[in-house]
This record gives sequence, C-alpha cells and structure tokens, in this order.
Amino acid sequence: ADQANAWPAGKPYTRMPAVPFPQKKKPCVRSKRKKKPSRGEQKRWASDGGGGGWPSRVMVLPATPSRDAGAHSRPSQDGQGEAGPPRPRRPPAFYSSVFAQIEEVGWGQLVSATGDDGVSCLTFRVMDEQRRHHLLEITLPMNYPACPPSIAADVPYLPKLQWSESSRLKDVLCQFQEHLKVLQDYWSTMDGIDKALWVVDPTKPTYAMSHHRIALGDDCYILLHVDTHKPNSLPE
Repeated sequence: ADQANAWPAGKPYTRMPAVPFPQKKKPCVRSKRKKKPSRGEQKRWASDGGGGGWPSRVMVLPATPSRDAGAHSRPSQDGQGEAGPPRPRRPPAFYSSVFAQIEEVGWGQLVSATGDDGVSCLTFRVMDEQRRHHLLEITLPMNYPACPPSIAADVPYLPKLQWSESSRLKDVLCQFQEHLKVLQDYWSTMDGIDKALWVVDPTKPTYAMSHHRIALGDDCYILLHVDTHKPNSLPE
C-alpha cells in the first residue's frame, strides 16, 4: 500500500498553488442623508441668527458662574477699572527740606519714617526732666510747611502748636518738650498713687491715663480721677 501511494521516481515535485480562503463580505451600510429642513425650520433658524441655512455645528454652552463671581468688578472700557485719580506727588524740594530738618533735630532721635512717600509720618523719641521716654508722631500734610503738621503722643492732652511757614520740625519738638514740663506735676501725682495705694486697674497704666481703680478691702473699690490741669487738687 505504501508503494502504491509513493511518488513516482524521477518525476519532479511541484507545489500546488495556495487557494485563498473566501472571505465573507461585509454588508454595505449606507449613511443616512440628513433630511432637508422644512421652510418653517429654515425661518426659525434665520430668526435665531442661522442665516436661513443649515444649523451651525458649534454648540454654545451657557456661561457657568464661578465661585467668586461678583467678588471682582469688571474693569471699565477705558482700562482704568476701579482705580481712582492719581495721588498728587510732592516736589523734590520737599524731601530735601525734610531731610535737612531731621538733621537739625538729630537722626538719633528719629524712631521711624513711614507714610505713602516714606517721610510723611515721622516718629521722634523725646525725654522729659524725669527721664521718661515719650514718642512724638508728626504727620506732614501735602501742603507742608504752608499748613502745620499734626501731632500725636501718649499724653493726657496735646499742646496747641504755634506755627508759621518759616517753622521747622525742631520747633515742634521744642514746643512738645515745654508741654512735658507742664505735665511733670501730674505724672508725679500719679506715680505717688501707684506707690502708696493698691491700684487694680489699669494694670499697665500709660502716661495718658488719668483714672485709677483702687482696692479698699472687703471687695470694695474706689475710682479716682485726677485733674490733669490741677493734679494737686482733690481728685474726683
């Protein structure tokens, strides 16, 4: 049986060509054509801004308000926004004049220089006869020295400044030192009360305070008010 099925000797061997396997054809799916809009739909799209043709494929989503919507106002069309008018600037001569006046007082007495321009608010350290240290704050107005400066300090009341266009910063400090001399009797009286009596309030008195709450015992207290202009008189 094996010899009958054997290939004859001397006959060339050739391969049979490969027969492709028949592939199954995919069904042809026709794309659906868009239906032409009716005249009513065209008129409606034309009224909505579509121009009478097919509707645009661009989808406009409604604006979603952010969390901080309304927190910031929209800037104006001219680009200025909420910014106000520009602040007036001081002339260069103002700075040179102020620096010269600080030199007269002494840079060692200057504690700080602040403000919008760096020198409009000056703080000086002043010492009185009893070697108490006081801080005098001087604010220079825009039209300084035509207008007098304003002062602030930790004192019961402030002096009335005598001012002219030729006045300088050293004149302000001299007037404040004279005012401290007037208040020496008042502060000596308050120091005597602090040493002799049991003061419960204020726990940290300042030079401007004129009242003391004193403990008498058995949960009894008295409130004393010393007249700053007449400290040796009977207190209220």
